[in-house]
Amino acid sequence: MIPFVTFFFVMVVTAILFGSWVVVSIFKMIWRGITGGPRPMVYSMGGRPCMNPGCRIGNPMHANYCRRCGSNLKEPAFSPQKPQPSPRFNPANGRERQVAQI
Repeated sequence: MIPFVTFFFVMVVTAILFGSWVVVSIFKMIWRGITGGPRPMVYSMGGRPCMNPGCRIGNPMHANYCRRCGSNLKEPAFSPQKPQPSPRFNPANGRERQVAQI
């Protein structure tokens, strides 16, 4: 009889704890929806921001990758460059290259 009572007590306590966790999680999701989501943690002691425009979260200075999106923090952010015009002068033969005009 005692093992059954112990098992029943453990199951009731587990159900209460799990139910409380579910209720708190639902309230957190509702609160984040109302307030606009979680606020990013910003490091005031010389943190390194993520260069991904969709992330921009602060990371520790020793981090190699963003802790939220996984972007590489060591390489500079991608910036599209204008295509460089090809030179008209060909240094191999010393003549000006012919450019077709349309």
